[in-house]
Amino acid sequence: MSRPLNVLIVEDCEDDVLLLKRHLHQGGYLLHCCWVDTAPALSQALSEESWDVVISDYSLPSFTAIDALFMLQKKSLDLPFIIVSGAIGEETAVSAMKAGAHDYVMKDNLARLVPAIERELREAAIRQKRRESEEALKESEQENREMSQEFRALLDNIPDSLTLLNPGMQVVWSNLSTAKLLNRNPKDLANHHCSTLWPECTARGDDCPVHKCFSSCQVEKGVIRTKDERTWGVRAFPVSNRHGQVVSVIKMASDITLQIQLREEASRSGQLASSGRTGCWGGS
Repeated sequence: MSRPLNVLIVEDCEDDVLLLKRHLHQGGYLLHCCWVDTAPALSQALSEESWDVVISDYSLPSFTAIDALFMLQKKSLDLPFIIVSGAIGEETAVSAMKAGAHDYVMKDNLARLVPAIERELREAAIRQKRRESEEALKESEQENREMSQEFRALLDNIPDSLTLLNPGMQVVWSNLSTAKLLNRNPKDLANHHCSTLWPECTARGDDCPVHKCFSSCQVEKGVIRTKDERTWGVRAFPVSNRHGQVVSVIKMASDITLQIQLREEASRSGQLASSGRTGCWGGS
């Protein structure tokens, strides 16, 4: 079955054009072909249609294959560019390859033409896929950056202290509330061991919810009291990799001092009220 091929031929000799087309037909290609022999015609053809390959004679009356190659490069077209010439020296051929030509074929050895085209079409497809992958990666990175900025802004507006800790209990990241709590610059907190940032913390070892979280791989909760007589409700959330291993833990600490005080006052009020009712009952 014939394979479609859009080929742009840069040649000033009609007989050579017919010879090229015959070899391509024999090679199993169904051709859509355009033949140009001047720079303006080449520029127009490159602008108006999409091509799979460009085959160019080296020397034409008004310009050369190198001129044609530079036109492709100026238009940012990554097309297989194959020089087919009746007389091209080795030094000239090397210079053309260095300039960006993908191959050169002598007109007396056109048996090499179809294999050269097939190889360069494969290489062009690989380059195109690589560019698409790189572009997709760039877009993904940009989206992640934008998402990270939005996510960071969201986390920084949370009043609770949020800290991401690695297995060595070192800070990987913290939100603005944590920095304000410690009276530090957020950027200064990274890589510090948690014990140096919260030396007054009463939870150590197995009592620490973060330590428990690394061990259990589950959400852990705890209440921590600091030496400034504040009480903190702490929740530790495991962060796992694709193998299920906990690689870090997010610690969320909320100041529940006021809640504890209100609860204790309510409890005392309830006890007093209960004692009062008991006393009244006993005196009746």
